[in-house]
Amino acid sequence: MSSSKLDELCVNTIRFLAVDTVLPRNIKARISIEAGSPLGWERYVGDNGVIIGIPHFGASAPGKVIYEKLGLTAQHVVDEAANLRQGGEK
Repeated sequence: MSSSKLDELCVNTIRFLAVDTVLPRNIKARISIEAGSPLGWERYVGDNGVIIGIPHFGASAPGKVIYEKLGLTAQHVVDEAANLRQGGEK
Protein backbone atom coordinates (compact mmCIF):
# COMPACT_ATOMS: atom_id res chain seq x y z
CA MET A 1 0.00 0.00 0.00
CA SER A 2 1.38 3.39 -0.95
CA SER A 3 2.10 6.04 1.63
CA SER A 4 -0.68 8.31 0.36
CA LYS A 5 -3.24 5.47 0.45
CA LEU A 6 -2.18 4.62 3.99
CA ASP A 7 -2.45 8.29 5.00
CA GLU A 8 -5.95 8.48 3.52
CA LEU A 9 -6.98 5.28 5.31
CA CYS A 10 -5.67 6.65 8.62
CA VAL A 11 -7.47 9.97 8.21
CA ASN A 12 -10.75 8.25 7.32
CA THR A 13 -10.42 5.88 10.28
CA ILE A 14 -9.81 8.77 12.67
CA ARG A 15 -12.84 10.63 11.27
CA PHE A 16 -15.00 7.53 11.65
CA LEU A 17 -13.88 6.95 15.24
CA ALA A 18 -14.36 10.61 16.13
CA VAL A 19 -17.93 10.60 14.82
CA ASP A 20 -18.66 7.37 16.73
CA THR A 21 -17.31 8.95 19.91
CA VAL A 22 -19.41 12.10 19.60
CA LEU A 23 -22.47 10.38 18.13
CA PRO A 24 -22.64 6.83 19.53
CA ARG A 25 -24.45 4.41 17.24
CA ASN A 26 -26.95 3.41 19.92
CA ILE A 27 -28.36 6.95 20.04
CA LYS A 28 -30.92 7.13 17.24
CA ALA A 29 -32.82 10.31 18.15
CA ARG A 30 -30.60 12.97 16.61
CA ILE A 31 -31.31 16.50 15.43
CA SER A 32 -29.13 18.75 13.34
CA ILE A 33 -29.76 22.48 13.24
CA GLU A 34 -28.11 24.42 10.45
CA ALA A 35 -28.79 28.07 9.63
CA GLY A 36 -27.92 27.19 6.06
CA SER A 37 -28.14 24.23 3.71
CA PRO A 38 -29.07 20.95 5.40
CA LEU A 39 -27.09 19.08 2.75
CA GLY A 40 -24.83 16.42 4.22
CA TRP A 41 -26.39 16.09 7.66
CA GLU A 42 -28.17 12.83 6.76
CA ARG A 43 -25.10 10.78 7.53
CA TYR A 44 -24.93 12.23 11.04
CA VAL A 45 -28.58 12.14 12.08
CA GLY A 46 -29.32 8.77 10.46
CA ASP A 47 -32.63 7.44 9.20
CA ASN A 48 -34.48 8.32 12.41
CA GLY A 49 -33.07 11.81 12.81
CA VAL A 50 -34.42 15.24 12.05
CA ILE A 51 -32.64 17.89 10.01
CA ILE A 52 -33.62 21.50 10.52
CA GLY A 53 -32.15 23.83 7.94
CA ILE A 54 -32.79 26.01 4.92
CA PRO A 55 -33.09 23.87 1.77
CA HIS A 56 -33.15 26.88 -0.55
CA PHE A 57 -31.62 30.32 -0.89
CA GLY A 58 -32.72 33.78 -1.87
CA ALA A 59 -34.74 34.90 1.15
CA SER A 60 -33.65 38.09 2.82
CA ALA A 61 -34.78 39.95 5.93
CA PRO A 62 -33.46 40.86 9.37
CA GLY A 63 -32.24 37.77 11.24
CA LYS A 64 -35.13 37.35 13.68
CA VAL A 65 -37.71 37.82 10.92
CA ILE A 66 -36.14 35.43 8.42
CA TYR A 67 -35.40 32.74 11.00
CA GLU A 68 -39.03 32.79 12.11
CA LYS A 69 -40.28 32.70 8.52
CA LEU A 70 -38.01 29.73 7.73
CA GLY A 71 -38.80 27.81 10.93
CA LEU A 72 -35.42 28.29 12.58
CA THR A 73 -36.84 29.05 16.00
CA ALA A 74 -36.34 27.59 19.44
CA GLN A 75 -39.98 26.51 19.49
CA HIS A 76 -39.62 24.62 16.21
CA VAL A 77 -36.56 22.81 17.56
CA VAL A 78 -38.39 21.96 20.80
CA ASP A 79 -41.41 20.68 18.85
CA GLU A 80 -39.23 18.53 16.58
CA ALA A 81 -37.32 17.13 19.57
CA ALA A 82 -40.55 16.28 21.41
CA ASN A 83 -41.94 14.59 18.31
CA LEU A 84 -38.72 12.65 17.79
CA ARG A 85 -38.62 11.60 21.45
CA GLN A 86 -42.16 10.25 21.19
CA GLY A 87 -41.18 8.24 18.11
CA GLY A 88 -43.16 10.46 15.79
CA GLU A 89 -42.82 10.73 12.07
CA LYS A 90 -40.43 13.22 10.55
